[in-house]
Formats: sequence, structure tokens, C-alpha cells
Amino acid sequence: MTILILLLIGRLLFSLIFIFSGIMQLWKFKNTVQYLTTLKVPFPKFSAISSNIVSIIGGIGIVFHSYSLYGSILIILFLLPSTFIAHRFWNIKDKKEKNSQMQHFMKNVSLIGGAIIIALTSFYNK
Repeated sequence: MTILILLLIGRLLFSLIFIFSGIMQLWKFKNTVQYLTTLKVPFPKFSAISSNIVSIIGGIGIVFHSYSLYGSILIILFLLPSTFIAHRFWNIKDKKEKNSQMQHFMKNVSLIGGAIIIALTSFYNK
């Protein structure tokens, strides 16, 4: 029983970043669209809506064990393109900004790893 509670707490803590940031980026929709436009993301309005909805739904799915496989897959599908589009540190000349974007890139890579672990444990525990 204690392990189940700890797994729930772990899934909840992991999911908070996706749920919270997805809601905040939709809340500040105009700023999100402007940022995606500077990154030259195609269809920035559609991309802002769809990516943040996927982030929120994926995060909520991970919280609930019976949906954690699907939620983690959504998070992986969200993180893969967003990591390589938003955090292209290899193209940045300014050392401080390059370091910042590299840290964001590595954080997202770690989150992808965590989502893979959640997906696999959810799949094999069904």
C-alpha cells in the first residue's frame, strides 16, 4: 500500500510541470504565440493550442495509474519536438544564453527519460 501511495506522489510531482506550464501558456496565449513565431514554428496559434492541450492531458493521464501509459506517451510526443525546436543551444552564440538553453534541453531529455520509465512500468504492470 505504501508503494502505491509513493508511486502516486511520484506521478503527481512529475506531472505538475506539464499541467501547470500548459495551463499558464494557454492563459498567456498571445505571448506563447509570439514566442512560437520567433522560433519559426509553423501555424503558431494551432501549435500553441495543440501542444499545450497535449501537455495538460498527458500530465493528467500520468497522475491516474490506469491512464499513465497513454499520458506518458503524450508527454513524450510533446517533449520530443518541443525540445529540439525551443532549445537549439547549438545555434546560439551568446555563452550565457547558450548555457541556459542547454540546461533546458538537458532537463527535457531527462523528462523524456522519466516519461519512458513511466510508460514501461505502466505497460508491464497492466
